[in-house]
Amino acid sequence: MRLLTASLCATVACGARQPLDIQASLTGDAMVGCSFTNRSDRVIHVFDSPRMPYLLQEGSTLIALHGVHEPPRDRDLNMIEIPLTRPLPPGEALRFEVSLGRLHGHHGDEPLPGGKALEVVCRVGYGESPIDEAARRQLAITAVLAWQKLVAAKPIKLPERP
Repeated sequence: MRLLTASLCATVACGARQPLDIQASLTGDAMVGCSFTNRSDRVIHVFDSPRMPYLLQEGSTLIALHGVHEPPRDRDLNMIEIPLTRPLPPGEALRFEVSLGRLHGHHGDEPLPGGKALEVVCRVGYGESPIDEAARRQLAITAVLAWQKLVAAKPIKLPERP
């Protein structure tokens, strides 16, 4: 079993350290595992949805996302579910795995398009305040996207497939 690993403790333009440290690993050709740890001294809030993580594609990059993504512009969606969050105390870590066989988004699944993905990136969305039942009834997806801060691990190059 081949194991490739990448890590990034993201920084913002002012140089302040982001609260999440993300580790990503690729085992074999079929799965990517992502773990993230709250390295700050305060509680942050991460999404708590059984539909996550997602596997999306941006150009030749696969994105393993534990967070919210924009709805597709080419679909008329009747209603968009706003996921709840859970607290992630300082020092606590969460892990997720994603199969690299099929794209999976909040708004549907589809086969991987033609052409080879060259790399995979893990991204995690978090916020400073919780989204509970009361809050989500008042939020639109645009507000959730504005609330969410995204951090990412360094890309992992995918092995060549025959």
